[in-house]
Amino acid sequence: MRNWSRIVPFLKQYRGEALRLLACAAVFAGVFAVYKLPPEAPLYAALLSALFGVITLAVRFRAFCRRLDVLESLRKNTALRLAELPAPETPVEERYAALLSEMRASLTARIDALEAERQESLDYYTAWVHQIKTPIAVMRMELQGEDTEQNRALLDELFRVEQYAEMVLSWQRLNAGASDLVFSKISVDETVRAAVRKYAPLLVRRGIRLEFAPSGETALSDAKWLGFILEQFLSNAAKYAKGGTVTIRCEGGLLRVADDGVGIPPEDLPRIFEKGFTGLNGRDESRATGLGLYLVRRTAKLLGHTVTVQSRLGEGSVFTVDLNRDAVRLE
Repeated sequence: MRNWSRIVPFLKQYRGEALRLLACAAVFAGVFAVYKLPPEAPLYAALLSALFGVITLAVRFRAFCRRLDVLESLRKNTALRLAELPAPETPVEERYAALLSEMRASLTARIDALEAERQESLDYYTAWVHQIKTPIAVMRMELQGEDTEQNRALLDELFRVEQYAEMVLSWQRLNAGASDLVFSKISVDETVRAAVRKYAPLLVRRGIRLEFAPSGETALSDAKWLGFILEQFLSNAAKYAKGGTVTIRCEGGLLRVADDGVGIPPEDLPRIFEKGFTGLNGRDESRATGLGLYLVRRTAKLLGHTVTVQSRLGEGSVFTVDLNRDAVRLE
């Protein structure tokens, strides 16, 4: 059935030859008519020409369909292999093949150059983050030497600086796609505990109570990047749930982080994962970047997970990470 749909495109491509065949038949008929030859002669010649034309078109139609099958197969394969293209049959097709080869070489060179630039940028930011951690650690030690309200406030700001520096590095690594991911069967409880330990001092200083019940569940994921997602949820809770409670639960492969903070306005919910979107709460929190939840969505997609949110204004929010995936999708 598929080949029947190709008859019209085939006839359009070879309409010139069909017209020439009809013109030749008309010439034959005219010559025979001028010389007043018996009608059987031009009719016989016309039938033979028609038979020859039908056989020729049938052979060409079969070759036409084979070439379309090859091209359709290559179109579905994102990695175009020029060697698998049908061999050119005319000088014009040879020129097209040469042009494709030149364009591919140019594109490959450009991709290589961009990859080199990306790797150089990643190396720079990696070195920068590691270097800036040294003065941050020194400042933290100095501030922890005396427990005062001012020092606690400065420790909060210092923690923000460190998290923003790490966010820059995470941004760079996410642009590398799947190359920075290491998948394994991980303990969800251990990943949660690592994120909680990191954010516990900030949560305590903000008067936030944390509730977490170990589940013993495992998931196919990357512990570091799943931890990054949890850290962004805890970071938001520290901003918008001051004096409240954060609850972390994992049941049936659904990892939920709930808070009883300010909540999210209904009109903002569809856009909170967009890059740079801060919404009403973000405008109240002047230092909001609008990148945290955007990076969460990108990270979850690389891990093969999905992230959803439910929220009521003034009642809090629930972020859910669905870990139930048999296979991961890599960008």
